[in-house]
Amino acid sequence: MQDIEAQLKKMPECSGKVGAVGYCLGGKLCYLLCCRTNIDCAVAYYGTYIEHRIREAKNLHRPFMLHMAMKDRWVQAEVTS
Repeated sequence: MQDIEAQLKKMPECSGKVGAVGYCLGGKLCYLLCCRTNIDCAVAYYGTYIEHRIREAKNLHRPFMLHMAMKDRWVQAEVTS
């Protein structure tokens, strides 16, 4: 996670706060970035298997938005409720 955070902060367009957007596995990585690093915020779409790391939510101290599909065959119904 620290490697991803460092790469984001090295981007030439980055002149201040850093955020990330991810889909599927990238969504899970965004969640973990918000739990484990000092990234400023993140948005995840269909963050698969976040439920396997749900215990890390106690470390979620920065803005994080999660979009989950209710009718996606890869997302189990019990995860979205």
